Parts: sequence; structure tokens; C-alpha cells
Amino acid sequence: EFGLNGMVLLATAALMTCLHGLIDFDFSSPAIHAGFLLCLVFIWSPGLPAIGKKGETGDSTFRILLATFVLLAVFFCLFFSIISKKYGEQANRARLNNQQAKAMELAQRAVSFWTMDPFSHYRLSQLHLGSYQISQNPVDLQKAGTHIEIAIDGHPANPDFFLGFADVLALENNMEQALVQVKRAADLYPTSIFYQ
Repeated sequence: EFGLNGMVLLATAALMTCLHGLIDFDFSSPAIHAGFLLCLVFIWSPGLPAIGKKGETGDSTFRILLATFVLLAVFFCLFFSIISKKYGEQANRARLNNQQAKAMELAQRAVSFWTMDPFSHYRLSQLHLGSYQISQNPVDLQKAGTHIEIAIDGHPANPDFFLGFADVLALENNMEQALVQVKRAADLYPTSIFYQ
């Protein structure tokens, strides 16, 4: 029999795999897929009834509902993250073609479909920054700052986000804090010439 130790090991593996994939909030990551599959194996494991109270986890209806819930969660996470990525790719193409308004609209759609993606927020921040440099509209600079802070909160190990924040602060004439952000980017990659 699989036993309690096997169940604990399987549940731990599923949790760790999901957490590893969630670091970048990338639901197209193989780590996320493996984690969800491990969760399903955990749900359908023969050792599960021995852990829960009798009549709850041992009931096949409960298992079917739980497995369905996990599969639906996977589907919705994948669906929204994939749609967001598509909008992001289209925004990048529009930006390269000097279609600033279209790029901004597509980047906003990407953020609205998957608000947890830090790269979508970074992209939108850069577009607002570019718009500010043309129009000098302070609202664009404020939005650029808001989105770059969200990006940093979502992925604090990305030095490009700190450099983007430094750009915003420099345009706000806050050079002292801008240098702090540049130093934070350099500290993440001390051996890289680019960030020094």
C-alpha cells in the first residue's frame, strides 16, 4: 500500500513543483504542468482515503469533483495567461512598427487578461514611459511608475525592472533614488558588465 509517507512525499513534490513554476507566474511552464499533474495523482491515489475522514475523501464523488476543480483551475490559468502572452506579442510587434497607440491598447489588454504577469506590467510601463517622453503628460509618467512597481513586486529578481524604475525616477528628477535602483539591478548580477 502507498501509505502515509508516500502521500506526504507526493503532496510535497506537487507543492514544490507548483511553487517553482509560480516564481515567474508562467503558466506555460513545464514545472506548473507537472505540479498540477502531481496534484491530480495525489487526488486519485489509493492512499488518500486513509488520510481523510471516512466518507469524505474516500467517496468517489468527492474525488471527481476535486479533480474537476483542479482541471478547471489549470484550464483557466493557462487560457488567461496564453491570451495575455498573445496580446503582449502583438503589442511588441505594434511598437516595432511605430504604432504606439495600438501597442498601448494591446499591452493594456495583456495586463487585463493576466494581471499577475510582471512582464506585461513592465511592457506597459515602458510604453507609458515612451509616451511621456513625447507628450510630457505627467499621467503617463505616473502610470509608468505604477506598472513598474507592480512588475518589481511580481518578479524582484529581474534587473531590467529596476532599470525601468530608475528611468521613471530620473524623469521625476529623483536622481538619488534612481541610482539606488541602478545599484539594485547591479547587485542582482554583479558579474555582468551590462548592469555595472
